[in-house]
Amino acid sequence: MGQYWEIAALDSKKVLGKECVKLGEFLFDPVVSEDLERALAVPVVPTYRDSRHENVKSHHSAAVGTMDRKPGSFCRFPTEIHRLIFEHCYDDDLKSVIFLGATSQYFWSIAREYVVRDFMQSLGVWAGQQLITVGDYVDVDDHPPGLFATEEDKETLLERRPEDEESEDEESEFNQLPVVQRAVTLYLRIRRSFETERPEAKTRLRDRKLYSILYALRQDPCYRTVKNAIKMQRDDFYPRDEVWILRNLTTQ
Repeated sequence: MGQYWEIAALDSKKVLGKECVKLGEFLFDPVVSEDLERALAVPVVPTYRDSRHENVKSHHSAAVGTMDRKPGSFCRFPTEIHRLIFEHCYDDDLKSVIFLGATSQYFWSIAREYVVRDFMQSLGVWAGQQLITVGDYVDVDDHPPGLFATEEDKETLLERRPEDEESEDEESEFNQLPVVQRAVTLYLRIRRSFETERPEAKTRLRDRKLYSILYALRQDPCYRTVKNAIKMQRDDFYPRDEVWILRNLTTQ
């Protein structure tokens, strides 16, 4: 016996990834609590000395002096142009950012910013969103007042859909129901329609070919330069010397 619960973000239509558990079970489950923490806590951007503006500028001067002295060569482009190139590579393929960044300390001081950004995109994704915890005992229209901005929003989300029925007979019965009965509970809508989200520090760098190439270069200085950045962990974004406060933004 007991009620099963879901934790969901209504705005993004995401539900915290977990098996069907009861309230006491997931409140004290370290895996669930860590996932919820990652979803809510806005990460802190790691800072690197060589990525500071003045150091990037000095790295640029060094690169121009050592890599290619020809006028109009790629390394002589202004840093602003290089950043635009990295931005384009990042939008298309993160591997290109890694490989271009590994060619020099100057380019890596720019590339690392995009690698960090890629990790951060999966953290703090629920911060500031409207969250709700719903149990399977809930009735139709049983939800807090003001949960939906308009009546239309509520009807759009909770209206019973043919795919909610588990068999053709149930779908046929659904089509014969009065309009007022064509609704599901918020719990069922979350269970059946919301996308599961498991917030974690991860990147698009899950390409075996990329790791194969980097492994082949493991004796090269470029690999030693990038290996720590592409293996970042959650603790890199949540320093233990920071104070973290969970706030309810709907209350004063």
